This record gives sequence, structure tokens and C-alpha cells, in this order.
Amino acid sequence: MPTTSVDGLGSGIKWNDIITAMVNADRASTALLERRKGDIQAKVDGVRAFNARLLSLQLDSAALNRPSLFSARTAASSNDGALTATATSSATPGTYTFDVVTVARSHQSAIAGVDSNTRNLGAGSLTLQVGGGVSTTLNFAAGSSSLDNIAASVNGAGLGISATVVNSGSGSATPYRLVLTSNVTGKSSEITATLGAGTDLETAVGAFTTTQAAEDAKVTIGTGLSAVAVTQSTNVFKDIMPGITLTAKKDGVSGVNITVGSNAGEAKTAIKTFIETYNGAVQYIRDNASYDPTSKKAGVLFSEGDIRSRFQSVTSTLMSPVKGLPIDLATLGSVGVSIDRATGKLTLDESILDDKLSSNLTGVSRIFTNSGVSTDPGIRFASMSDKTVPTNPFTIDITQVASQAKVMGTGTVAPSTIIDGTNKDLKVTVNGREYTMALTAKAYTQQELADHLQAVLNQKIANNADRIKVGLDAGRITLNTLTYGSGSSIQVDGASTANTALLLDTTKLYGADVQGRINGTFVAGSGQVLRGTEGTPSEGLALSVTAAAILSGATMTVSKGLIQLTSERLKGLTDNKTGAFTAKEQGLQASIDKISESITKADARIEQRRARYTRQFQTMERLINQSNSLGNMITGQIKGYENMAKGSG
Repeated sequence: MPTTSVDGLGSGIKWNDIITAMVNADRASTALLERRKGDIQAKVDGVRAFNARLLSLQLDSAALNRPSLFSARTAASSNDGALTATATSSATPGTYTFDVVTVARSHQSAIAGVDSNTRNLGAGSLTLQVGGGVSTTLNFAAGSSSLDNIAASVNGAGLGISATVVNSGSGSATPYRLVLTSNVTGKSSEITATLGAGTDLETAVGAFTTTQAAEDAKVTIGTGLSAVAVTQSTNVFKDIMPGITLTAKKDGVSGVNITVGSNAGEAKTAIKTFIETYNGAVQYIRDNASYDPTSKKAGVLFSEGDIRSRFQSVTSTLMSPVKGLPIDLATLGSVGVSIDRATGKLTLDESILDDKLSSNLTGVSRIFTNSGVSTDPGIRFASMSDKTVPTNPFTIDITQVASQAKVMGTGTVAPSTIIDGTNKDLKVTVNGREYTMALTAKAYTQQELADHLQAVLNQKIANNADRIKVGLDAGRITLNTLTYGSGSSIQVDGASTANTALLLDTTKLYGADVQGRINGTFVAGSGQVLRGTEGTPSEGLALSVTAAAILSGATMTVSKGLIQLTSERLKGLTDNKTGAFTAKEQGLQASIDKISESITKADARIEQRRARYTRQFQTMERLINQSNSLGNMITGQIKGYENMAKGSG
């Protein structure tokens, strides 16, 4: 601190050093507060670090608490060269036999050879059309009509056709050919290519001829008279069987077996990850909440016994049996997971886990995940939350089943229907989105017309939520959405010329949502999902209702898996508003804030003392200086008198 006099100049006392010593003595109690603040801050950091580990454990819990994890499927083909398959959790395990009759092919058309790909062939035009789509005419001047130029024009027109100039290299004088290939497969995508009649271009190249016929893919399910044939425009079959996607690769192959089985690999990985994260939390507690007798040092959380006891409640929940499950498969111990009493960590006997996963995957899943058992196959457990209170059993009544949006034919289509330029256009609005398409001109039987309409719709509607299934009911064509509920709608445009042949109802039609009662309380569902009512024991409960008719008196017995119960315990600790560890951190932080306030006040008082001490020493120094000055003056006067006396003598 600045002073008005030099330290000890008059007194010879280094009083700034004295003041510093006095202030430091006063700060002894403040230093204790600062050390206390540092200790509490270390605890805050420790609580935060442990909380972060528990949040990671919650994430791993969420990954493990998925029924689909335990219903993952594999699909293997006995002939990958002819038919491959993939499966989702909705696929039913088993072996299914297929014949690959044909694979889907794109239509290809080509001209006869010419001698050069760059020589202009004369003025003319080329009209192209894919299936029942709009035709487009490309015109070529005499100076820009080489095969290369024609191919470039076709490729740039965006017609769904790829044009390529091929050199056959056969030694012919005319090896260059223009080949047109439809960009999509199936009979509904045949290319119609017509050169302008009588033009130089037509004279030079002649007509287009088919080099590869368009083909739909066709497979049959099963064998013998009961086999079911399925035809579509692409080689990927997604809707033949629930959860199974097939890809046809080679036609004319019979007896291909697709085997769908359980895939427990992901479940095992999730279990091991959960154990690893849990053990990480245990190790953190061991490192930071214990006393080391060798070093005589305690961890930063050693005095926070409530943290250890609350985490112990998580462990107790995790190791408890799941209510409602058979005793031989109700605990972690029954699948090879136990606690090492010396360390508190979980250990895993993988041989036991592998055996249980392979022999009873469903039973293992009920240990870890929430589950429910229904007395009616039309009602299935979907999920529940921490707010669901299993009163067991829940009573379920279905008063309205869910339905798809469905359009029925108003009349029977003709046994033989001719589609031409007058009746090929169709517009359908699905879930509020319009789709415009055209049927291919030809003669159809009733079944062929339904199959062709399905292929055209599949090609046009790429959005899975808008997919439509075509049916044939006693000669009447039907359309229905694949989705259920009041959010699904379908309408055939009354102005569609194709409807003169299809005879479909043009009313806008909607699906219906499931409705019913859970424990006597009315519930309006969404699609096929019925959810429990807020504020009741069924809150958070979701049921999948596929029943085809109303029913009453069904029951659903649910059980919360260990992971759900553990997650609820963890949430009670880590929730950023109500969690116990959040409250702990806030309490410690409040102590830090209070100590900081005390330190600030103490520092202010000490600085006031420093200022007072400084003023006092400065006053002393000033008085001493004044005294010294007066003494010097008197001494000088005396000396002067003495000198005067000597001179007068």
C-alpha cells in the first residue's frame, strides 16, 4: 500500500514488515476458511464426477432396456446366389421355402449397327415413352445427329432411360449400336422408342428392337398346390412376410430355404457394456470414498456416507429378483451375473449367459426389460414408463378396433380389360399427398390388372408411410393403406380416366383408431396403440392392439425388468431437478458460497485494519520527523550562538 513517508526513514523501524506480520496473524482464521472451501470444492467435483458415471450407466440402461434388442433376427439362405434375405425383430423364427421363378429385368431396346458413333446420320426425331408415362420427342438437326449426340440428349432429358453407344467389336462394318435401358425394372416400365417416319435419321438407323425384355420378379412361397405366387416390378420383396426382406438374384431356382433365427449377439454386448460401466462407478467409489490405512489418507467423498448408501440401493435393486418371473430365471445370478464381495463389482460367467441366451432368449429378456403377458393374442405389451404402477393384472376392453383406410370397388371389373390411351391415367391421394401415374396399355385379366396396379403404385409411391396394398375381392379391386388410424386416408380422383376400368369408390376414406378401457377408464388410442391414462396406475403403459374384433375382459400382467427398476433408482439420484446427488451438490455449493462470503467480509475487515495500522505508523513517523526537525533547528541555533560567542571573545 502506498505511504506518505519512506518506511522507517525517521524512526528506523521497518513498520511495513510489522504491519504485514500483524495482518497475516489476523488472516489465520481466513486461511482456515479457504482450506475448508477447497475441501468442499473437491467434494463437489467428486460428486459431479460420480454423477457423470451414473448418467453413463443410465444411458447404457436405456440401450439394454429395449425388447427389440432381445428379438433381433438373423436370416440365412441355402442359396445366396439365387435369393438372399434380411430379417428384423418382427420376423418369426423358422425355415421358409421359396422358388425364384423370374428376376426383375429392365427393358432394353437397340438399333441396328452403323459404321461410326460420331458421324451425323441426318435430321430426324426420336419419341420415347416409359410404360404408360408421358411421351417425349427429341429433335435432331442434320449436323448433330450422331449416335453420341443422340445418347447425350436422351441422358440429359431425364426420362428414366439410360442411353449408351456400344461398340460390338465383332469386325462388322457397322459395329456401333445405340442401346436404351429403362432405369427401373418390371413390365410396367417397357420403353417405346419411335423414330420419325420417313426422316433421314430413320433411314440411317432403322427401327428399335428389343434386346432384353422387361420382366417382373416372381417368387413362390411354399411348395405344391398350396404355394403362393408373388409378383412385383423389383427384385426386393419387402411385404411378403412380416419382418423379412428378400432379394431375388437368379431365376429358375427351386427349393431355396430361408432360415430365420434369433440373434443374441447385440443383447450380450449390451449386457457386457452395462456391467463394465457399472463396475467403473464402483471403482470410482472405492477410489474416492474410502480410507487408505497405509497412506493414512481418505478419499474426497469418504465423509459422504449418504452417497455410498444411495448407490448401494441401486446395487440392491439390481440384484433383486423380478416379481412375477419363475424363480429359476428371475435374477442376474440366473444368467451368470454375480457380485464379487471383495470388490463390489459385477462379474460375468459368459458360458452361463450364452447358454441362457441360446435356450431361452425370451426368458432372459424379461429379466432385463419390461414385459407383459396378455390373455388375448390380439393385445400385446409394447412398453411402460417409470410412472406405470403394476397393479396386475390390468383389465382390457376393446370397444373399437383400429383399421386402415380402405377403398372398395363399386363394381366388378371386366374379365378382360383393355387399357389404352383413353383410360390409363390415375391419380390417388394418400395421407394428403398426391400421386399421379399411368397404367401400361394392354389387355388384362382381373388378377393381371390388380397385379399391374400394385406394381405401378409400388413404383410411384416411395414413401413407406403412403404405401398401398391392392387386393381383389370377388372381382372388385380394393386399395388400402398399410398404416392404421385416423391419420391414414386414401382417395381416388374421380377425374382419373383409369377409374372407368378400375371402378373404385372416389370418396375420401379414413382409417380408425383403436378405442377401449384400461381398468374401466376409457382410452382413445392412436392407430393400433392404446395408452394408459395420466394420473392412473396405467400411466405410461402402451399396448399394441391387433385384434380384429371388439373384446372384453382381457387382462395384461406386466412386470418391470431390472433395468427399468435400476433406471428409476438412478433417476432418483441424477435427475437435474429432483435427484439426490443434485441436491447434494447444491448443498455443498451453498456451503462454498457461504464460506466465500465470510472470506470476503474477513478480507474487507483485515484491509481496514491494514489501513488503520498504516495510518498509525505514518503518524508516528511524521511526529518523529517533526521532532527530529525541531531538534536539528535547536542544535543549529545553539551552534550559532556558540560561534557568535567565540567571535566576540
